[in-house]
Amino acid sequence: MRTLRSADIVSGIFICLLGIAVALAAMSIPALMGERLPAKALPLLCGVLTAVGGLLLVVRAITYKGEEIPVEWPDMEGWRHIGVTMVALVIYVAVIELLGLPVASMIFVAVLVPYLGMSVLAGILTGIGTAVSIYLMIHYLSLSFPLGVLGA
Repeated sequence: MRTLRSADIVSGIFICLLGIAVALAAMSIPALMGERLPAKALPLLCGVLTAVGGLLLVVRAITYKGEEIPVEWPDMEGWRHIGVTMVALVIYVAVIELLGLPVASMIFVAVLVPYLGMSVLAGILTGIGTAVSIYLMIHYLSLSFPLGVLGA
């Protein structure tokens, strides 16, 4: 990929296909009696939103009218960012049960956002916002996600 446009088209197609795969997988989750929302509601919503986001990225790239922006990616720094993000994601998934979804998500976002180039304050505020949003979603929708240290 030599331009940002082609990178966005390829990335958007991949993200869209990933979202479709998640949505299709979510459709096979069985419904349980007595839940306010079916168990597949959140994964289905995430899949659909991911697919739409990927599609919008493709549309934006195709309709872009400006000057072509050359990219040299992935260079060594790009591969390092990908590797660190993947390791952080594995650690995040591994500690969700122990720390709970809100706390694990807060730490994941608060560490990864500054690593990827934004300020530490932006990472902390985004992490706190993520944790509060997840906690409120779990609480008010009566969803069953691990609360870890918050559920004790």
